[in-house]
Amino acid sequence: MKYAHTDHNRYWLLSVCMVILLYINGCKPEKFPITTNPTLNAIQYFDNNPNFSMFDQALVKSGYAGFLGAYGAYTVFAPNNTAMTAYLKTINKSGVDQVDDATIKSFVSMHIIQDTLSTLNFTDGKLPTATMYGQFITTGTALTNGTALYTVNKQANIVQPNIRVGNGIIHAVDHVLTPATLTIAQTIAANPKYSIFNQALIATGYADTLNVLPASNPGRPFLTLIAQTDSVFNAAGISSYTDLKNKYSTTGNPKNPNDSLYLYVAYRIIPSLQFMGDIIGSPSQNTLAPQQTIITQLINGDVVLNQVVFNGVTELGVPLDRSKGDVPASNGVIQSVKTNFKYKVRQPTPVYFDITDQPELRKITSLFRRPSQSLVIAMGQVAAWNWDTKVASYIGPNYFNDGNPPSNYYVNGDGLAITLRLTSAAPQWFETKTPLIVKGVYKVWICFRKGIGQYTQISVDGQALSRIVSLADYIPSTTATQAVLESQGYKRYSNAPASNSTQMAVLAGVVTINTTDVHTVRFTCVKDQGSGSNNATIDMIQFLPVGMNQTNFLIDAKTGNIIANPNP
Repeated sequence: MKYAHTDHNRYWLLSVCMVILLYINGCKPEKFPITTNPTLNAIQYFDNNPNFSMFDQALVKSGYAGFLGAYGAYTVFAPNNTAMTAYLKTINKSGVDQVDDATIKSFVSMHIIQDTLSTLNFTDGKLPTATMYGQFITTGTALTNGTALYTVNKQANIVQPNIRVGNGIIHAVDHVLTPATLTIAQTIAANPKYSIFNQALIATGYADTLNVLPASNPGRPFLTLIAQTDSVFNAAGISSYTDLKNKYSTTGNPKNPNDSLYLYVAYRIIPSLQFMGDIIGSPSQNTLAPQQTIITQLINGDVVLNQVVFNGVTELGVPLDRSKGDVPASNGVIQSVKTNFKYKVRQPTPVYFDITDQPELRKITSLFRRPSQSLVIAMGQVAAWNWDTKVASYIGPNYFNDGNPPSNYYVNGDGLAITLRLTSAAPQWFETKTPLIVKGVYKVWICFRKGIGQYTQISVDGQALSRIVSLADYIPSTTATQAVLESQGYKRYSNAPASNSTQMAVLAGVVTINTTDVHTVRFTCVKDQGSGSNNATIDMIQFLPVGMNQTNFLIDAKTGNIIANPNP
């Protein structure tokens, strides 16, 4: 998989620096530049350290000294006197006493978090708790004179981390932290590098959407904009807003909700606050484009959007630009992409999902699709798989290969053996993420080899399908046509011979997929059979559009290719 990289070496080096810093903090006892009496609270520490005398004055003037002198759990990013002096110059003041009460209170609140966060909690992104001002702080690393330092909000370096006090932690910083006062729309308008994108926001009316303050929009207070610089547009052959409109506007009116330029911009707006770390932590993001989501992955250290396998072809994704991302605004955050992208209009398309075709297994070349190989899967080993963890002794489902050519006609020779029970001996449910499925209405087929699991409920994104699936059945008839089998809720899915009565697909039901996205399929044991166990070997899950002939195609078990069914 390849996609465009810029400044790769620089950000690789910064990532290495972050790892080194985290390793040092995580593997050795924390060493603090200043040894403090743990009985001192934060305000007592500032009172006794003249290097923070000006910030101490600000704490007193703002009224925050009171609770920093009491019991609690706080993190304070404390500007030293040099940082405070520089800040006062920017607002044309010579001392803290000259700053009005409202300004100093807002200023101080941006530096305090009601949580105890050491550098062990720092990531290359947003801290988990907002400041008392109400905005989040981001952390990262930067090289300063050859030394890797923690950065805060891309505004300050931490020059003295992890100063322990009785009611929290203090991090000394070399610059003050100033809150974002501009909205997303205002921030984009103020940056000439986004002139084309800014004109698109205005033309579509989304500049107004991105200019609303949280207090005026309680139902959706924060937004995330995935912006694009002029240079990225230029690289895509778009040198002006006129070029952009000519390329994407299909109605001539970008304010028309059906216009492609309108949807192009809507697809760049996420209706929630998503810093880089939040985006990494979720497989997809909803957007303001109706039923259109952005797929997200972390690939080689880059946050990549919309890298998906569709119809068996990998569509290369779009990396976010870390250097230009995580820009806070008063009503959200701005991210930026390295290459142009837009939403794609797709029609419902069949998905032949080989459940064992997982990137983590592909990397184990000595195992994946190797005859007679098997592996018990541990929780977390395959990111797409999850199961009920109530049974501590359960070691996980079993990936296996039945040979090539497979004796049992599993596609590509491999399958997944799962055990589901209502008893305490095994999990009750197992689930898997799917590949990208285009929104539409689909018939869902479970492809398997006969086991002993009679009572299995299939659900998609929590929506239970209509049929309780028996994974213990034989195919109803080895002589019946596909049409007859389909009328009974069965079909052949691979090119197994007609005499094979154990390899089949069963119709679990019909599902409406509301968003083009990755989805979740769950197998749940709803009743034990007499032996007390529900065991099955799953091969594939097929999502076939309801208007499509369900039996025209088979999967070649040896190659995995889709082939015409000679007896549809």
